[in-house]
Amino acid sequence: MNKYLFLDFDGVLNSENWTKSPALTLIGGCFGVDPNAVMFINQIVERTQCQIVFSSTWRIHHSTEELRQILVDHGFKYPESVIDSTGRAWTLMDREKDRTAFLAEQNEKYGNWYRGYEIDCWLNDNVKGRKKFAILDDDSDMWKHKNRHVKTTWTRGISQAHVDKVCEVLSFV
Repeated sequence: MNKYLFLDFDGVLNSENWTKSPALTLIGGCFGVDPNAVMFINQIVERTQCQIVFSSTWRIHHSTEELRQILVDHGFKYPESVIDSTGRAWTLMDREKDRTAFLAEQNEKYGNWYRGYEIDCWLNDNVKGRKKFAILDDDSDMWKHKNRHVKTTWTRGISQAHVDKVCEVLSFV
């Protein structure tokens, strides 16, 4: 069974602390990527053999291939593990029969939910049967996937504790 890591950039691979670093590099006007954070992603892939799907808003302005290369340029050792990016909620909602009713129901049930919906659509479109995945993100819009969400913070980004938690989530059947 394949394992998937849905990966955010801002607040995971960079952080407020990183923006104060003399090593900071901007990428397309964004805060760049902290090579130390990338080393944590290397650990996750090494320990779980997961595949990476980008769920970051960076996917709006960069292709999956460009995002993969950004990681590699900052020390990522497993480019073959990067397989895709999620779609955008507003486009994906076109598949719903009554978009207005769907939006109202989801807002009432989940509040902030868009990223989780995008992840759910990707899983339903790409993975058959039991789904083994974790979400690494500093945001809270994970819809019905909160039990698989490992939440970082914009202030600090990813830490060893987050790595261990992602590996734990991916170890459950």
